[in-house]
Formats: sequence, C-alpha cells, structure tokens
Amino acid sequence: MSTYPRRQVLGAAAGVAVAATLPLAATAEARPAVEQHGQWVPVPDQIPVPLDAYTDNDGIDTATAPGGSFDGSGYTFPGEELPAGPVEVDGIAFVFPSAAAGARNNVVALGQRIDLPSGRYLSAHFLTAGSYGDASGRATVHYADGSTTTAGLGGADWYATGGSLSAPYRYRPDGTKDEHGVGIGTAEVWIDPSARRSPSPCRPPAPPRPARPPPPLRPLPPTGRAGPRVSPAGRALHLLPAEVEAARRA
Repeated sequence: MSTYPRRQVLGAAAGVAVAATLPLAATAEARPAVEQHGQWVPVPDQIPVPLDAYTDNDGIDTATAPGGSFDGSGYTFPGEELPAGPVEVDGIAFVFPSAAAGARNNVVALGQRIDLPSGRYLSAHFLTAGSYGDASGRATVHYADGSTTTAGLGGADWYATGGSLSAPYRYRPDGTKDEHGVGIGTAEVWIDPSARRSPSPCRPPAPPRPARPPPPLRPLPPTGRAGPRVSPAGRALHLLPAEVEAARRA
C-alpha cells in the first residue's frame, strides 16, 4: 500500500470522508492550527460517518477470502495491500472497511440519501474509485431549512495508475493475481456551514447514463439473506467510508 503525503488544511476548509465515521467539533483551543493569509486558524474536527447501512458491494478480496466483485466482472482490490481500520489519507481520518469474505465494503452511487449528524459542517470527504473508467456526477446536500447545495463528486478509474491509496495488483475472478496496479482516490463535497443551515441527508450522484445498455446483472440475493450485492459490469462510482469536518462551534 502507498499513500500520498498529508495535505495541509487551509483556513476554515474542512472535509467529510465517506467510508467510516465522522468526528464532532471541539473548541478552537483544543485543536492544532494552520496559517492562512498570515493568521492562524483552528483545524476543524473530523466526524466519521458510518456507511454500513448503505454498503451494497464486496470489492475487496484476500487470498483466503475470495468471492467479491468490485467491477461486476469478478475483479477486486487486494485486501493484503490496503489498510485495515483507522487510516489517514491526504490528511483525513477514515476507518477503512473490512476485507472479510462476503463483507459489503463500498457503496455503488445510485442517488442514495446518506444521513449526516445534525450540525454545521464545511465539507465532506470520500474515498472513491470508478469502475470501467472515470465516474462522476453531482452530489446534493439537503439542509434543515429546506435549501440545497450541489457539488461535483467523482472518482478516477481504479485501473488507472496512482491514487491516494494504491495496490500493485488486483485479484482476478479465479483468485489469481493480475499484476496491474489499482487505486483509490479522495473527493470532497462543499457544505454550507451557515448557522441557519444544518445539513440533513446528502445525496450522492446517480451513475452516468450509459451510451448503450449494460450487460445483464447477476441476480441479487433476496432481502434478509446473506450475500453481497454486486456492482453492474459497467461504469460506476464507488464510495468507501466517509468523514465530515465540523465548522467551529459558535
């Protein structure tokens, strides 16, 4: 596994990371500070947002726990080369999902609504990866006063080189290694921290409309039965655990 250096948080900019959990804001005195335009300002606290209720795809395998299908064709990330549990990526703290057999460890973005804890936030950060090419769309943040804001949300093709988290190979459907690097990147969605606007559910983008119909999907297990859902064998945006960064409390 390789990671890029920690990014510097400037001013009040903060983020929410999708892939695990969100931290509550602390007082300014309790936080380290960074310099912006010659002034020192507190670094916002990060709040991890669990995505367990939304995960619908098993995209991470290990040599002893095969059976996933990140891209709908049976290829997966190698769990041996990725972190387990808490990890810092580009300066954002995430809780990386499980690579256990059958574990649902990512969300295929299909316009779902993701609930955020009541509060004031500056941005949300996600771990993202696209299958069958780069994938992007518009994310909508709904606020308690009924207003909304939108921002772009996307992920680079996992099969492209690089990424904030990377692995030197992936697993084929038969469990053997495909010696080609795969990667996971980060994405940020701006949130209005105005005191009168407390965010309610955040809606990730729906997948782009394909130019031609995708191949048939594998049947999904009935509700209540064990077994991971698979992703369509076509272009899709995958979200892993997320985090949000809280605005400074008034």
